[in-house]
Amino acid sequence: MSRKDNLLKLYQSKEFKEKVKEMAFDIEKLENELDKKQNTDLRSEKLYLYFMQLGKCAYTGEPIDINDLNNDNLYDIDHIFPQSLVKDDSIENKVLVKKIYNEYKSDTYPFFNQFDWARKQERFWQQLVRLHLMSDKKYSRLVKTEFSDDELGTFIAKQLVETNQSTKCVIDLLRNMMENPRDVVFSKAKFVTQFRNQFDIYKCREVNDLHHAKDAYLNIVVGNILFNRFTDDPRQFYLKANKNNSKTKNIEKLFTEQVKNYNSDQIVWDGKEDIKKVKQTCEKNDAVVSFLSFSKRNGAFYDDSIYKSLKNDPKSVAKISLKGNLNNPLCDVAKYGGYNKLSTAYFTLIESEGANGKKIKTIEAVPKLIVWKYRNCEKRNEKILEFIAKENNLKNAKVLIEKINIMSTLKIGKGEYLLAGKSGDKYAMHNANQWRASEKEVLYSKAIVKLKDMLSKKPDEIEEVDNKIVISPKRKEDNREIVITKQENEQLYQTFIDLLDKPTYKDLTFVAVRKCLVDGHGKFKALSVKEQAMVLYNLLLRIKSGTQAADLRLIGGSANTGKISLGKNITGKEIWLIERSVTGLQQKMIKM
Repeated sequence: MSRKDNLLKLYQSKEFKEKVKEMAFDIEKLENELDKKQNTDLRSEKLYLYFMQLGKCAYTGEPIDINDLNNDNLYDIDHIFPQSLVKDDSIENKVLVKKIYNEYKSDTYPFFNQFDWARKQERFWQQLVRLHLMSDKKYSRLVKTEFSDDELGTFIAKQLVETNQSTKCVIDLLRNMMENPRDVVFSKAKFVTQFRNQFDIYKCREVNDLHHAKDAYLNIVVGNILFNRFTDDPRQFYLKANKNNSKTKNIEKLFTEQVKNYNSDQIVWDGKEDIKKVKQTCEKNDAVVSFLSFSKRNGAFYDDSIYKSLKNDPKSVAKISLKGNLNNPLCDVAKYGGYNKLSTAYFTLIESEGANGKKIKTIEAVPKLIVWKYRNCEKRNEKILEFIAKENNLKNAKVLIEKINIMSTLKIGKGEYLLAGKSGDKYAMHNANQWRASEKEVLYSKAIVKLKDMLSKKPDEIEEVDNKIVISPKRKEDNREIVITKQENEQLYQTFIDLLDKPTYKDLTFVAVRKCLVDGHGKFKALSVKEQAMVLYNLLLRIKSGTQAADLRLIGGSANTGKISLGKNITGKEIWLIERSVTGLQQKMIKM
């Protein structure tokens, strides 16, 4: 249920109306104002808090003019726990207040005993709690009267110190390896997220894999700033700062200012100048991407399904006996059925004679069962080749490349693909090409992904007006409205057509995807904004590295457009096996 629906349900309840009547408060006007709002409007925290506080300032109890709500010179959202103490952006830590009182209060906390207006407002806060418009947690923060130095120090510690047990184990392990344990610096993911949001360094997992490298880089930047500012003991930092009558800085503001090492006063971060360098680095989009390849040694040897015998089903695909012992009567799959689909350990490249005597090259799967069976055999490779030749009817077979790992990178034409698994006489392939999207394209793709998420969780909040869907309304003068529009949808659609026309994507089934986009362009233009966005979402999944096909039925395609596969016979094809180091900085190419 949306925020609006929840509030309306509360306002209209008999119990609520009786309690409000006791307060001599006219709820009808507020209810009418709420009824006029769209579901999407309530995503604005100012508007949501306005209705949660019955249209009153939390610090004065004075009425707030809803028509001036977005005037930042009149009204603010204040953090009860100041951001100089803790980064808590939850609604439990926010109140809507008159700007003059927010500025007057500043970062003072606790403030209940320090300001007359706070004590006068206690009854109003209690009433909001009784009406279920304010939680006990928020109320207790408002009326708290004191903090010890240790509690204040703990605020910083809770922000900076990792609490996840698995992460702590890794940190401890690294510290044990270092001569000086303090050389291990880490930062929580939330601070990197905050840094990204604050300086418009966009991230969308559905676009490409480059965000992993950027996250690693930003963790180093942010970790270095926080470690040098607060040292490895945040509590001691706060106690020392408190004795010197200075306060910790809001971490959000910290990134824009000059930061010195807490002990040496050496400058380690120069604010806005260094931010420019960081943004320039992240915008380069030149990170090297490598994929882990592997062979399977453990796990099931075959599919768990038991297939009927040939006697009971002439079309049975049973190949593996229920009992491995040849002396066991149940080993006859023709009579008793058995298993199928041997699990693959790795692949091998074989050369053999075709029907016309010409040499052919085929990629063959090597089953885990066979690898295990001959694991201690002196002629292990010969036995494996013998099995593959017999199983696949290969004449005069010889091995060209003995072992090709699962998820190995193959260069086919100008593009790169991952050899994922066997399906009949074909191999499933994953796209390994990276779309080097611009920051603008990443931001818009992020909005499309957000819309998809909203449709799955709160479809009733999605409203299309004038060929536009608002994902995030503008909340402040310096904010931007995040929207999905037909015009920008069509721009991104054309971007995909142009992208798939590049040599990198002109092999395997990307040709089919592009043809579908070109042929279905007219249908795409006729779709609603929401439908267009879902087509683009599916295209994002297909263009990103991985196996995901695109559901393009809305523009005349299929539900699995662009599913990539490669036939086992690669004779005459220009295919290279790429062996890369873990970092991706070194590679060797082998002609297949």
